[in-house]
Amino acid sequence: MAANEELNLAVIGGDGTIYSGGRVTIPPPIMSGPAATGQPGDFWNSLAASDQVPRPWTLENLRAHDDSATPIDIANIDFAESSTYPPSDGDDLMRDYHYIGALGYNGPATIRLSQVPDGTYDLYLYSFTPIATDQNAVFTVNGVTKTVTPSRPFTGYQEDVNYVVYRNISPTNGEINITVEIDLFNQYAVVNGLQLVGLTGSLAGKRVNVDFNQLGTIGGGITAIRPDGTIRWQFKPEGSGEFSGWPVVTCGRVLYACDQVDFATTYLYAVRDEGNNARFLWRFQLPYNYFGNNSPSVGPDGTLYIAPSRDSADAQTLYAFAPAPAGDINADGCIDDADLLAVLFSFGASGCLPEDVNGDGVVDDADLLEVLFNFGTGC
Repeated sequence: MAANEELNLAVIGGDGTIYSGGRVTIPPPIMSGPAATGQPGDFWNSLAASDQVPRPWTLENLRAHDDSATPIDIANIDFAESSTYPPSDGDDLMRDYHYIGALGYNGPATIRLSQVPDGTYDLYLYSFTPIATDQNAVFTVNGVTKTVTPSRPFTGYQEDVNYVVYRNISPTNGEINITVEIDLFNQYAVVNGLQLVGLTGSLAGKRVNVDFNQLGTIGGGITAIRPDGTIRWQFKPEGSGEFSGWPVVTCGRVLYACDQVDFATTYLYAVRDEGNNARFLWRFQLPYNYFGNNSPSVGPDGTLYIAPSRDSADAQTLYAFAPAPAGDINADGCIDDADLLAVLFSFGASGCLPEDVNGDGVVDDADLLEVLFNFGTGC
């Protein structure tokens, strides 16, 4: 967890996930899904940095594409700065990068992957900027040098145009070292991120994806923390101030929390924990209120209650939000095949689960009937 993260009161979900509001670092959007390789929904680690962050820029215990743990650490050594541009040309991977060629850091720089398990890997290295075609990086791995020949606009992932691949490489003493240099005729060299794809060994079939981000600004956010203390995701709405007060989470993995933007503006947010990320559901602006810890609560029937903080001389207002129809397992507003399949796949499971529609602690025939009786609602 970054040293400048300020987390407030927390709540624990049914699977042990800790949810906390507070003020967090908000980088540009983090990549998800496939780049030159990968699948929709793939998890990406974010290595966010700036000139204000002590070098080297590091991230430990990288997660694989399926959010499973790996022992791999990464260090970006002797990079100058990070930068970002609007995604008018490229995607969330290509829009921001770390680079050399400024502040006295003119290369070579090093990207070091350490604690890499024995085995063979394909290594994808990305270099693209939407503002120029003369900032491509020169990469060297195991004595082999490769250079991208960039072009604009971005029309998709093209080998040797916006990325290079080193195939069937193996770590040496647990390390893979990537040298980054500036091309002879260029002023800068940018690197957007990398993918390490396991071919053999304990990480065979795993993709370890790292997006190189700019550090960003400080704003409000909700952090989901695994029981082992590592961050699973952060929800950081644009323009947020600070998520104060106690959040509340349901067995349906829907989280409610309040964002205090300024003295007069507070929003109640509803987001759903999707595993590797949070999905925004809706927000509601509460009336004028003083700074305070606005804490929502959920009743036994799913009704959501919230009262904004007000001066003691002002009238107080309690809001009650009706629960979603029983059986909307994935909280998409429509009870359909996806919800029915979710109950069938979890049939017989017990605990605090979204598939336990009636909340009796077990997924059984009664939950299946609830979905069937409400089938088609909201669609």
